[in-house]
Amino acid sequence: MRKFTHCIALLMAFYVAIALQTASAQSVLDPNDPVITYNPNTPPVQPPDGQIGKWVRTVRMSWNTDMYKAYIYKGLAFRLHFPKTYNPTANDGKKYPIMLFFHGHGE
Repeated sequence: MRKFTHCIALLMAFYVAIALQTASAQSVLDPNDPVITYNPNTPPVQPPDGQIGKWVRTVRMSWNTDMYKAYIYKGLAFRLHFPKTYNPTANDGKKYPIMLFFHGHGE
């Protein structure tokens, strides 16, 4: 069972890496994106299959989560936190680490 869990985690990491690579080509991920709270009267529309789109959050925490931008890719919603010094328009050669946290069953 443990081997299976590691295999799933590896596949998910590969999936997210492909999604982020696709996203950088599409310039959808932006640290200046507003964080939109879910409104049942105007539900969000999912982007076409294979494209990353901006998504909404549901407020469940008592603290401010505005630093986590919401996106969706192939039905998988995810949140992204950009480093404070990140500038998407700068071509300065800076490299930033990526940290993935899988939560839920089989973490």
